[in-house]
Amino acid sequence: MLVRSVTLQARRVLVLLLLVIAGAGTAAAHGGLPISLRILRVPGSDTMYVPVHYWGIWVGTKVGATYDWKWICEEAINAERFRRYAVSTDGTYYATNSKGLSFSRQNGCEWPAATGDVATLKTKDVATDPVDGKIAWVAAGSEALSNRDGSRTPQANGLFVTRDHGDTFVRAAGIGTTGRTMDSVRIAPTDGKVVYATSTNFEPPFDHLIHRSIDGGATFASADLSTVVGRGGISTLELMAVDPRDPTIVYARANVGAIDATTQLLLRITAAGTAGQSAVEIHAVPVASLSGNFNSGINDLAFDLAHDTLFVATSAGILRGSFTTSPVTLSPMSTLSQAQCVDVSGDELFACSWAYPPDSAALASGAVTGNTMTSIFEFQNTTGPIDCPVGTDVQMICPDVWSSYAFQLGIGQSTDLGVTDAAGDAGEPGGGSCDCSLGRGSSTDAASAVMVALALAGLLLRRRTQ
Repeated sequence: MLVRSVTLQARRVLVLLLLVIAGAGTAAAHGGLPISLRILRVPGSDTMYVPVHYWGIWVGTKVGATYDWKWICEEAINAERFRRYAVSTDGTYYATNSKGLSFSRQNGCEWPAATGDVATLKTKDVATDPVDGKIAWVAAGSEALSNRDGSRTPQANGLFVTRDHGDTFVRAAGIGTTGRTMDSVRIAPTDGKVVYATSTNFEPPFDHLIHRSIDGGATFASADLSTVVGRGGISTLELMAVDPRDPTIVYARANVGAIDATTQLLLRITAAGTAGQSAVEIHAVPVASLSGNFNSGINDLAFDLAHDTLFVATSAGILRGSFTTSPVTLSPMSTLSQAQCVDVSGDELFACSWAYPPDSAALASGAVTGNTMTSIFEFQNTTGPIDCPVGTDVQMICPDVWSSYAFQLGIGQSTDLGVTDAAGDAGEPGGGSCDCSLGRGSSTDAASAVMVALALAGLLLRRRTQ
């Protein structure tokens, strides 16, 4: 039996009320077109977890040669719209938030908030340990608080770690954060002992530090990286990946000059986090503004160890080259006009692309040694919310959201509303129908929607236990 507090019930009621009203007459109530961002996997599983800008997470479970696609609505996760996600080796989800962090150990059906100091801060990035599923790292970077006299008071930012699947988070030692914001965190894919993070100060001229631990976060050393040879000062710096062959090398993306710089750089940083570190520009791409204030530039990296190949997802498509040569040279591949993510699984390459013409591929795949990519998923292929037990966050919120928003994805009303009588697995194949018709909108009358929502509110607030 699950006990629900009045506060939690009230939160869900307000969410449902706002969603029903928004869905009554808004063509894009989630804030923009759905844009697939990353592909996350649990080792040994064919299931793909695909975060989508402004929409939540799509879960694709392989069924034969195809995938069954279901949805975790963002309204069940947290209130942040530009959240980052990570999945641990044993299936714990993490999602950053404007204050704190949400996590899920129930196949994405429940999303409790982390407690402790991290709960009061904006979390900007999260990364999970490649070996130990209990461990995850979170970079917290709240802006300084403005005072009446015009001064600013820094918040107690830092790098936090959980070693118990999110039950508790503690500050990492050895990283000074006074007047600084933590911006990104990455872990070497070998044994989890080498941890990198970046931080910057609040005021220009911005200085950027790379912090490195070689003992699993017990201690950190720091080194400055604020300029790129031939480019000048860095305005933003974010870690993307640690080299799988050499943990002293990291890849990062950077903007130079103004904050709204129109060009983004891919950097290869050697001797990272030490006084001898140096950054070499590998590639530069134009920054493209997509739907919902999403900026696309250098978006994602993936390594194919069998062929010593680095793949880079960019606003100009996928780039490919050897990462064991110096200098690293990248060349365009595939027919995709742009890519937000890239992922290697065996001999197959996957990419998040533009779900609309000319690509028409929310996800595409092809051979790692080939030059073409084929669409394997479009949003109208979704069968409904993931299957969750009655009374869980997703089961109580997402079916109502789905009823309002399925038409926005080009889907006729699905019969699969993601309800199970007992514990169900995320991404489990389910029923549903797809009477696809792009451009259809909900015909729900706004006044009727409000009355239905208020009636639902009364029922939920009376139900204290189940």
